[in-house]
Formats: sequence, C-alpha cells, structure tokens
Amino acid sequence: MMNFDFGDVARSGCFLVLNVALDNLELYGYDINVPDKHSNCLLHYSAQHGNTETTLKLLTLKALPDVVNARRQTPLHLACIHQHKPIIKILADSNAKMNIKDHLGQTPLFYLANSPSLAEFLIAQGADINISNSIGETLLHVAVKAGKKTLVQYFLEHGLYVDAKTACGDTPLMFAVQRGFAKIVHILLEHGADYKIENHKSQNLLHLAVENQQNEVCERLLSMEINFDQLDRDGASPLHLAAQRNYCDIIRILAESNVKIDQRDFDNYTPLHVAASNKNNGYAVAVLLEQHASIDAVTCNGDLPLHKAAGSGNEKAVKLLYRKAFLSVKNRCGLTPLMMAEAHDRRSVVYLLKELEVRQKLRRTSAIPVKRAI
Repeated sequence: MMNFDFGDVARSGCFLVLNVALDNLELYGYDINVPDKHSNCLLHYSAQHGNTETTLKLLTLKALPDVVNARRQTPLHLACIHQHKPIIKILADSNAKMNIKDHLGQTPLFYLANSPSLAEFLIAQGADINISNSIGETLLHVAVKAGKKTLVQYFLEHGLYVDAKTACGDTPLMFAVQRGFAKIVHILLEHGADYKIENHKSQNLLHLAVENQQNEVCERLLSMEINFDQLDRDGASPLHLAAQRNYCDIIRILAESNVKIDQRDFDNYTPLHVAASNKNNGYAVAVLLEQHASIDAVTCNGDLPLHKAAGSGNEKAVKLLYRKAFLSVKNRCGLTPLMMAEAHDRRSVVYLLKELEVRQKLRRTSAIPVKRAI
C-alpha cells in the first residue's frame, strides 16, 4: 500500500491531488470515515473549503454525511459556517441530518443568520426553528444580533416567542436596542415584545440604549411608557450613564424628554457630579449646565460638582463650575475644591483655581468706582 496522508492534503486544500488519490482509493487502503489527528474526516474538509467535486466524490464513496468532529460539528455545520451554498444543497440531497447540535448547542441553521435565503432552504429541508443553543439563544436572538429584518420577520410569523430569554435573561428586543437596530426594534414591538423588561442589572431598555450610544433608539423609547429616571442596581439612571460616557447628544435628547436633570444615585451623585468626576467629560458638564443642572448639589460625602472636577483634573469643568463662594466649601473629609486638587496631585487645576480667584478679585476691584478729589 502507498503512503499518502489524506488528512494533510485535504486540510491544505489540495483537492486536485486528493481527487486523484480518491480515484485510486484501493491502492491506499484508507478509510474515508476515519478522523485524522485533528478529529476531522475528509468530508469535513471538502465542506469547509466548498469543494463540490470532492464532496460529491466522497459521498459516492459512502462518506458519512453526519460524521462529527471533536467540536461535534458535522460537514453541514462547516458548510453553513462558511456559507457554501452548493455544498449545503449537496449534503441536503444526501439526507444529512439538519438538527445535530455542535459543542455550542447550535444546529447548522444557527450559522445562516447572514443568509436568509439559505436559512429558508434549510428550514424547508426540515431544520427545526423551535430550538435554542447552550446559552439559551433562540434563532430569533441570532437573527436579531445579525440585524436581518427578513429573518426576524420570518421567525416571528412562524411562531417563535418574541420575549424568549437567554440564560442571562436577555430578550431579542434587548439585543436590538443594544445594537441600535431601530427597524428591528419596531418589528419586535409590533409583535408585542415586552418593552418594560429589565436585565439582571436592573437596567431598562433606555439604560441599554444610552449605554450603547443608540440615539435613534433612545428617541423611540422616550415616546413610550418607560421609567426615564429608573436607577439600575448601581444607582445609575440613563442620564447618569450618558454623563459618565460624555454622550452629549443623548444628554440633550433625554433633557428634552424632561428626565430629572438632578436625579440622585445611591450616593447622592447627580449626573453633573458624574460628568465632573471624569477628566475628559468637560463637554458633558457644559451640556448639563445648559440644561440648568444644579451646581450646588452635594453628595453624601458633601462634594460639590466642583470638588469632583478638581479631584479628577477636569479643567473645562472647573472653569464652568467655578464660583468664589465654592472655594471655601469643605466636604465631609474637610477638603475644599483646592485641597481636593492638591490631594490628587492635579497641579494644573491648583494653578487654575488660584488664577480664577485672582481674576475675580481683579474684576471686583475694577468695578469699584473711584472717588475724585474736589
């Protein structure tokens, strides 16, 4: 018998050479259904590479269409993963099983979310749509994540549960909101999706939209009966999240919908405190001040927004929040804004606060009328 490594040749994609060897298989005494050192059979490789000639030849030689590798993947799984339409049809014609689950608990159909036409073909061949993977995702979750409206509509019309939850409690609507798929959000809502649902962090859909900077979805949600000021398990409202991330457009969108601009978290931080606490969030501070956020609100620790800006080194915020009267205000640790800056080694802010104080003194001095001698 001749020495020839079928697996290595197939894995490297040398199918012309492999086909010649297959035509003379009796010379090698090779069993095409025995997996190689990588746990794949030849049919796995031909399906993965999309080689129709080799796939047909192997099936003619009685290759098993449902053989699985170490990841529990069949040749059909690999053909679907790589979107090889001719191979998918060849395997379907060879009565390949449609509903074998791989190591992720996913059938071949799960890998066709980016190809609605192939998905519908597989369904017509008997692929089960009422199935979930190992983390509880249904095909509706997968279609939503891929942003495929056609498949989302198809699965809903064929009875998939619109509010199905994953093992982490995520619904298809949550996925659509997080990804900013406004049209899919609309489709899911039309099919009765629960829009008052919360995730495991007590965040509602508005939290998710803000967190992922999905402006259009935010606007849609703000037209619905959702608690705009709800606090999550960390005490943050949607506006706190927008302030924390410097999402100025979303801050404006929320403010126009009359959210509580001075909503407090569990430590009495307002969104302005949160924005001021980040060195790079000067623009968020400016937008919040445009919306009349309170500059003299204090946290549980007695911090003004100016304290937080001084401590974080947010120079833009310091300029916007500076008031002479605030310089002497001490928090519960006995620190003024200037002391906060010194404690956090914010030298530029220390200099800035002193300079602002000098400027104000000069302005006050220049405003005093001079008495002329008679």
